[in-house]
Amino acid sequence: MSMKKFLFYTIIILSAACTSLPYKVLETAGKKPDWLNGAEENYIITNGQGADAETAKQECLRNIRDQIISAVAINVRSKTEININQKNGVTDEQFKTSIVSQSADIPSLQGISLTNAKDSYWEKVLYKSDNSIKFGFHVKYPFPKSELARLLDEYNKADEAVTAFIAQAEKSLDTLSNLDRVEYTLAQLTAYEKRLIDNRKEKCQLLTGELQSRIKNIKAEVKDISETDAVIYLKIGKNILKTNKNINFKSNCAKNIIPAIQGNTYVLKWEGSLCKYTDAPTLSYDINITGKNISFTSPLDFSKNKVNFSIQGDVRFTTTSKSDNTIKSAEVELVINPSFDTPFRIYKAEFNFKNTIPIAAVLDEKIAAKSVKNIKSSLPNISLIIDKTSSAKQAFPYIDGAIYYENTMTGKKDIYKFQNQKYVTDW
Repeated sequence: MSMKKFLFYTIIILSAACTSLPYKVLETAGKKPDWLNGAEENYIITNGQGADAETAKQECLRNIRDQIISAVAINVRSKTEININQKNGVTDEQFKTSIVSQSADIPSLQGISLTNAKDSYWEKVLYKSDNSIKFGFHVKYPFPKSELARLLDEYNKADEAVTAFIAQAEKSLDTLSNLDRVEYTLAQLTAYEKRLIDNRKEKCQLLTGELQSRIKNIKAEVKDISETDAVIYLKIGKNILKTNKNINFKSNCAKNIIPAIQGNTYVLKWEGSLCKYTDAPTLSYDINITGKNISFTSPLDFSKNKVNFSIQGDVRFTTTSKSDNTIKSAEVELVINPSFDTPFRIYKAEFNFKNTIPIAAVLDEKIAAKSVKNIKSSLPNISLIIDKTSSAKQAFPYIDGAIYYENTMTGKKDIYKFQNQKYVTDW
């Protein structure tokens, strides 16, 4: 074959080859750089593709980040003392995924930007198969060994912080006192459990299970209950929980409940007059913890640490000394009927006959249980006109008065006042 024919056929073959290309370059950033699709020490050379230039750049950024994390993963695995592959059957890809997850908070990885690139190149291409136009973005990104060493140092510090957090979470299990902190700890442990692949994974599983169990067993302790208000403490185990969460309180007897947070407590204002007539009065409440709505119910004990009593029957007065029409000293007897089991002490009683000066008895009567108590006391140095105070000479023999008592459980002193109480005298 002559040279002329050879050149002719060569041109034909090349032309055919060119026309058979599946794409056509429409536009470029200029001359293709020498580094394109190559490899250079201390650099990451990668590319990204997308329907527009911005999408291509973002994919390129992801590829840079992925290659950097891969470099960290390779170094971490090579220096890991535990043979994770043998221990847990973890593949290289799983290990890399774990490193990717654990690297999320490394500050340097947040600073990856195309503005730091050494060089870049782009092209706009038409694909003939579907007439689609795509952008390709190529970048030469600096990644020296010193930067890898810095990233490894940051990774190790972050990994040590994870270990310390898990240890602290385990240590504080029995001292939990802040619900917001409990939620945060549970969220962090759950995240660590998903991404860790060493023995810390099992530790996180145990701790999250324990925290979830304790959350389910949060209880409310209701104190200082009255018909108008109550104080509520949320407790996890023996510890009072502090929280700023809004709680929806409901009751089968109390109405119009208005809660307010005061320190570690919820102070409830309500209309609770019906509760003492309700069988098994309760307080229910809903609280959102870690995104889940949890409902609790607590019994309402309106008798706890409460003192309430009445005078049963007549108050009886017996003469111990008199002169003419005047009682000089006497003895008083009355029966106290407590409503609750709370012990209390009566230390004074006053009696007020109509149109006379009140008389008083100094007492020291301890009432320890919910049982009727008969009380007797002397009334020395009194001056009661027989005609004005004799029950036999009154159409309606009633007296007013007050009983002074002290709650033995709380030390609180109070006064029980009575009116129109029937009495009987022996004069």
